[in-house]
Amino acid sequence: MDHNDSQQGSSPPFVNAAQAAQRRLRNVDSVNRRTREAKMVSSALPLFLPDIKFNGKLSCCKEYEKEGLLDHQRGRHSFSWNRLAWAIQKHVDPKCIERYLGSYDQSVMQNELLDSTSPASEDGNMFPILYFAAERNSREIVNMLCYRGANIGARAQPSGLPLLAYTIMSAEYNLSDTTDTVVALLSMGAIPNDIPRDMWCDYVARPKNADPKDSLAKNVGEEWCTAEIRDALCRTLNLMQRYFLWKAERTERPTSRKKQVAHAHNMMPLFELPYRIIGQTTATKQVEEAVASRLLYSTTQPLVLLFTGPSGHGKTELASSLGHLLSLPILTVDCSVLHHSTDLLGMHAGYEGWQQGSPLSAHLAQHAGARNVIFLDEFDKTTEDVRQSLLLLFEGKYTDRRNNKSLDCSKSIWVLAVNLGVPAMIKFWDDHLKDRSQGQQDKAPFKELNGLLRQIVKREFGSPLARRLTDIVPFLPFNEGEQAVATYKFMRTLWQEVRKPINVESNDLLRNIFLDFVDDGQIAKHLAAEHYDPQEGASQLHNAVGREIRGRLTRAWYRGKGIIVNETIEQPLAKYDVSVVTTSKDDNEVAVRCVGTCRLQLRPETSTARERLKGKNPMEAAIDEVRGSTEQSWH
Repeated sequence: MDHNDSQQGSSPPFVNAAQAAQRRLRNVDSVNRRTREAKMVSSALPLFLPDIKFNGKLSCCKEYEKEGLLDHQRGRHSFSWNRLAWAIQKHVDPKCIERYLGSYDQSVMQNELLDSTSPASEDGNMFPILYFAAERNSREIVNMLCYRGANIGARAQPSGLPLLAYTIMSAEYNLSDTTDTVVALLSMGAIPNDIPRDMWCDYVARPKNADPKDSLAKNVGEEWCTAEIRDALCRTLNLMQRYFLWKAERTERPTSRKKQVAHAHNMMPLFELPYRIIGQTTATKQVEEAVASRLLYSTTQPLVLLFTGPSGHGKTELASSLGHLLSLPILTVDCSVLHHSTDLLGMHAGYEGWQQGSPLSAHLAQHAGARNVIFLDEFDKTTEDVRQSLLLLFEGKYTDRRNNKSLDCSKSIWVLAVNLGVPAMIKFWDDHLKDRSQGQQDKAPFKELNGLLRQIVKREFGSPLARRLTDIVPFLPFNEGEQAVATYKFMRTLWQEVRKPINVESNDLLRNIFLDFVDDGQIAKHLAAEHYDPQEGASQLHNAVGREIRGRLTRAWYRGKGIIVNETIEQPLAKYDVSVVTTSKDDNEVAVRCVGTCRLQLRPETSTARERLKGKNPMEAAIDEVRGSTEQSWH
């Protein structure tokens, strides 16, 4: 490498990015000059992908449209990156897209997915295929493309804008929630540091806008993050996205051998488990390792997992996610209503009603010899008779009472949910996890906790059943940050509900609303601090969002003028701000305020229309401030 000798002196020949940035910052003139130059650069926002045309439409294709056209391509024409991008952008049904992808040689298709990009947009950028899945905001298509070799790390060129950043910012122009797509990208291997780390390392805190001086001191690879783009990220990077960026940095990626085994068994989605549940890092890791280990061995015994912990901390959610992610049939059994073995497995042949069997016996017969999930909820409320009838099932054997036929249950995954040992688990949380640093939490003696829980299970259910448990998985209370994220989960559900279109005929009137959580972390933290109970978990947080936000939104909506009619559907979204305010008594509480309306920003058809949007964020370009009687605040 050549160096300028006149500049070396006693300085080291290599200067890292941070040192170079500090040198620039020492020069005030340099800072001022760069600030002026930054202001002179034309705006990069809003970001619209090029409109993909269906090129090369032959005479045999002319009679087809959308799904029919893509289905026609299969087996008749070679794979085309252009046609795939067109189908994604034109909202062709994902199942049709999957059929298209499944019709071609994977190695040939993978090369195109890895290397090809779109034609240049008006900004001059060219976009890889995953940007079109992100534009459509489709988690399903993101996963579909990644499993077939699309490059999760590919960036728009020449700007270098990362896929994660594009996905997050796109929410601002279509007024949608891109969280599911962001989480899908992270679970597929997107690097969290593609978003500046200071924006999410303290995930509850609101990200800070760009500072002209700080913006000059970028890390290597962050040159794309101009002040304008950083400000857009600050407006759109929500609490749940920040949390999963933080979690992704701490989640161990599967090894190549784990991927090989999972791919062979069509279970690659197993590695998405950490991104489907808030907190419970130990629990998701135990479940992933138990399933991955079972894939390596041929065994006659099924996987039997006992989930235990206080209510409302993810037991049901993780069991459901396991079945959904692995595309396995799942049966949920409410054990609180089971008193006899016949309630669980049906009557023996010859007794009244024996032909009907039971939901469990029908499920086992239908999926004998195949993988499936059986979730026994509230298992601690079962009787001894019910538990005895399960012992043989937990060994992989079952004789159908309807026809005396032996069934293979060795590939079933049994999940038993209980609330045993909750006092011991809360004490463990108090002693080792609550108000502790991440490093201290990582050193918590989980092995001791597991041994204690096994003794409790043995005492409650007896040794025969305890011996048949593959693993006991503890679900612990949430820490302060997780409490805020769990609260935001219900805030997000409310956001999605009121964002839907109005339907006057079905009386869905509290719709067509854009809820703007002014500082989502502050709101969620405030509600969690007042309402979280380790014994009750998420249920109390759900109720808090209902009372504090939904209730105030309802009252503010009722104060609006006029009645809702069908024509209202075509109007702009009503915009309500949600924030934490200080009352006259110096208390903090949630306030909901109507501030006007906002509209979707569609891809402009002309460069003139695009120029009108340059330099404006959507709230500047599309919000009509409403004064006087329409501006209502509810505390």
